[in-house]
Order: sequence, then structure tokens, then C-alpha cells
Amino acid sequence: MANEINRRLSVPIYVLAVSKGYISKYKNAFASAVKIINSETKLEIIDIEGNHDLHNNNPERVAPFIRKILTNSNSSKL
Repeated sequence: MANEINRRLSVPIYVLAVSKGYISKYKNAFASAVKIINSETKLEIIDIEGNHDLHNNNPERVAPFIRKILTNSNSSKL
């Protein structure tokens, strides 16, 4: 079922991949998940130094990426 959901995604996907997190620990599983995502889906993987709590411990490292996502023309216009 997860594979089918991934194939049907049409919204932009942004992944902040921290250097000391699950993505770096389980690279093969993450790579497999990325392959399943619809090729027309915008997927951006942003490698960043830190751990799971990067957004709390060092928000200045995350802020430029969040700003980019929020001001991107693909973002929702709520």
C-alpha cells in the first residue's frame, strides 16, 4: 500500500537529511523509497549537518531551507 501511495504523490517533497539521522543510518532503505516516488513529483533532498533535533538546536541552519520552500512558486498559496 505504501508503494501505491508513493507513486500517486503529486505535491513537492523536501527532505532535510541530517548527517546523524535515520536517512544516513539506513541509506539503502531510503534509496529504495526514493525510487518508488513518481518521477514527475518534485523531490529535493537537502543534506545538512546535524541530528534529529537540528531544528531545535540550530534553527539558523534550517531557516534558509524553510524560507526557500515557503517562497517557492510550487508552495501552497494559503
